[in-house]
Amino acid sequence: MQCNTSWGRVPWLNVPWARGACRDSKCVCRFNYEDLQPYEAQLCIQKSVWSSFKSKRRYVREAIEAKVIRMSAEEQFEAFKKAYKKKYASTTEELRRFDIFKQNLIVIDKLMATKRGNVVFGVGPFTDYTSQEWQDEMGILKLNPAPDENQQLQPRMLNAFSKMTLSRKGSSRSSSRGDRSNRGSRSPSPAPSERSSRASERSTRSSRGQSVPPSWSPGPFVRRIVGRDPQGGPTLDWRIPAAFYPPTESQNQHGRKCGACWAFAVLGAVEILLPRVQGYITSLSKQALIDCVVTNDGCHGGDMRDAIVYLIKIGVPSAVSYPYMARNGRCKSFIGPYMKLNYYTDVPGANQLAEHLEHSPLPSILYAPLELQHYVSGVYDSPGCTNEVSKINHAGVIVGQYTDAWIVRFSVESDWGLQGHILIAKGRCGLGLQSFEINSPFTILRRS
Repeated sequence: MQCNTSWGRVPWLNVPWARGACRDSKCVCRFNYEDLQPYEAQLCIQKSVWSSFKSKRRYVREAIEAKVIRMSAEEQFEAFKKAYKKKYASTTEELRRFDIFKQNLIVIDKLMATKRGNVVFGVGPFTDYTSQEWQDEMGILKLNPAPDENQQLQPRMLNAFSKMTLSRKGSSRSSSRGDRSNRGSRSPSPAPSERSSRASERSTRSSRGQSVPPSWSPGPFVRRIVGRDPQGGPTLDWRIPAAFYPPTESQNQHGRKCGACWAFAVLGAVEILLPRVQGYITSLSKQALIDCVVTNDGCHGGDMRDAIVYLIKIGVPSAVSYPYMARNGRCKSFIGPYMKLNYYTDVPGANQLAEHLEHSPLPSILYAPLELQHYVSGVYDSPGCTNEVSKINHAGVIVGQYTDAWIVRFSVESDWGLQGHILIAKGRCGLGLQSFEINSPFTILRRS
């Protein structure tokens, strides 16, 4: 799992580059010979045997790219369907998906022509999706204009089905909550004007243009297999040990769309911490938060703070006892909670993220632009990934960091990105405008 998460998967094959290997109680990531040997066999065997992991990956990447360049669009689509186990309801639907797939190949080539840094855009599980379908998958929407700068940051509707409200809620929510006691603490976010000036300064420092000349058209092939990722090791990573790290989940299940990223972000952080208390992974009920946090709107959006307060006051059942249905329902209050939180802490701002990340994964709001539909690997560092509060449209979990990037867990299936994760450059995409430290100890009631 950890090797898969760190090194990602081969997009065209949807198989991991690396697998874990243990000897004498020491575990390392080794090259995935089982699935990739046919491609490595096309090269000099002696050369590949004595090469480093990165060299082996380069050899196989080049072999796959050489094969893909000779493939027609139809053959590429067949390979895509096989890799991601795509099945369509009718021939008409398959033809429609093929047309979308071809259009997205052009989009990917343009993204690769204008990308910044080592990020790679390429074929992935959503290459047969329209932009609107990706919005529904991720909870992306057009937001209302930014609120008055004197208003408290309170993003609520992080989804594709309703509008966002950025407003102060009641005097009881605006009062001080103290420090690390049995109450959550709140600290003011950086002033919007300060955030704007910092974003402008970063944008000015970037000298590379991001526009595509009108006369530009994709060449016969643009590499879309893998980038230089990862660069060095993470300085902190809550995905380790892998035995204590739950896999990512999609908020859209049972053929239904549900904009509950707020619930998945909060419980995602708790589920990562829980095994460190009880010794094993337990999936908690996102559906209970959707149904029972009455101040939120379930699949139509919600406030992460409200969810955290609910976990402190009431607790949450396990997912086994209260399964996920991906739709709003009536609260089943008769199902007892599995665990409760004791308290939480506000992270004052982006410059405090690293300090708080030492204590827990951090549920955080962010801006998720459309082009992340095609994210494969590398550090996403687009100046267009704004820090404007009015553009915030999603919630994820910061689970680690590199020197210059955050590791962010999304509520998607694990065949997207780096096993359901993305690397986002520090200072981008609104990460840190609002985030929370989930504090232990937990009260585990063990009622499943």
